[in-house]
Amino acid sequence: MQTSTHGMAGGRSLDKNYGQLSGHVPKHKIKAFKIAITTEETTISEAMEQAVDLWLRAVEAGEKLPPVDERTDKRRSDS
Repeated sequence: MQTSTHGMAGGRSLDKNYGQLSGHVPKHKIKAFKIAITTEETTISEAMEQAVDLWLRAVEAGEKLPPVDERTDKRRSDS
């Protein structure tokens, strides 16, 4: 079980060192993510912070990241 000094309600949302991050991912991934955080007894915020840390380390190391599902938002292009 993960423990955190920010475990109390409003802990991170009231901390000026934290900001909110959001995005859209396929519903099946959201469901799997929520099951995993429950199984691991962690929070969405802690799991997202860990995921961002892993992603940033991979980018900084020049690693090729796996592709994501095809984009449905045509307002953004990768070119």
